Amino acid sequence: MKKNYKAMVLTCIDPRCQPKINSIMKNKKLIGKYSLFSIAGSTLGITSKNFKNWEKVFWKNFSISS
Repeated sequence: MKKNYKAMVLTCIDPRCQPKINSIMKNKKLIGKYSLFSIAGSTLGITSKNFKNWEKVFWKNFSISS
C-alpha cells in the first residue's frame, strides 16, 4: 500500500540529530506524515561523487515516498 507523505526528511544517521528533527516535525504538525531518509553525511552522502550509489538509493526512496 502506497502512502502519500506531506514531506521527505533527509538527515544524517548521527543519533544526536534525531531529537531536533523530531522537534521540528512536531512543531510543523507533520508527525506521522513524512518519510525519513537517514544516511551518513546527510546531503554530502548523496551529492558527493564518491558515493554515487547512495544518490541512486536516495532517489529510489524519494520516488517510493512521493
